[in-house]
Amino acid sequence: PPMSSLAEIQGRLQRIYRDCGGAGEQPKSDKARIEPKDAFSKLRRELHRKVIELRQSIRERDELLEKNPTSTSLVRKSQEIRRELREIRELHAQLISAHEACPAVKRKETRRTKEDTDTIAAQEEVIDVVRKHIEECSALEKRRYAERSARGEATTVGTRDRT
Repeated sequence: PPMSSLAEIQGRLQRIYRDCGGAGEQPKSDKARIEPKDAFSKLRRELHRKVIELRQSIRERDELLEKNPTSTSLVRKSQEIRRELREIRELHAQLISAHEACPAVKRKETRRTKEDTDTIAAQEEVIDVVRKHIEECSALEKRRYAERSARGEATTVGTRDRT
């Protein structure tokens, strides 16, 4: 079969989408998505984005480490990672505050509905998952220094043997 052009494939996919009950064109921008209204959901979404960015920064830093372990760009990337980690920890604290300010949490246990209990459990699970991400990313950040010191390499840029 002959190769189809990208435009033909997109046209077919849009036709299939409409035939299956879709409304035609899908939203083209992220702004078209429904934004969460409550503070907890907004913070959760921001934390999700920042954790992805942090993990990408750690991967980039590890690649730099393999290429040139004494470069200044490696130091800058490490500083950026530590800054991102601080921001995520601050957002995590804000997430906990937003959870505590949630009306479902503030209600007396005897007045809570099943929906309140489910909301509280879901939020506590999100808080725990974020905490685990922070711990894992901290360990990944620190791993670099542990590996280098185990190999007997200098852990700072510009350090020379002064013998």
